[in-house]
Amino acid sequence: MPVTIESIKIYEVSEIAKKLKAKTKDIENLVIKKKLNGQKIGNKYYVSENSLNIFFNSNSNTLYGWENFHNEALKAKKEHESGKDKGKTMKEVFGND
Repeated sequence: MPVTIESIKIYEVSEIAKKLKAKTKDIENLVIKKKLNGQKIGNKYYVSENSLNIFFNSNSNTLYGWENFHNEALKAKKEHESGKDKGKTMKEVFGND
């Protein structure tokens, strides 16, 4: 359930993931890569309702965006598991975003 602070609704990333039937880590990665505006407080990530509206309204083809993000994540995971990314920095593995 979102928390409301001075009329701003704030959601935990796990809540967003549950509603979208996605993995929490996938939503966290969107925040980390600055594709979705959010903040880490303690050990949890939070996103405002306004940030969600901007994210979904600014991506003309959201489903394509999610599919593309998912494919990128799978590729990075496979490279990591195969050792192809050994010796690379996080920036080199995940890009500049």
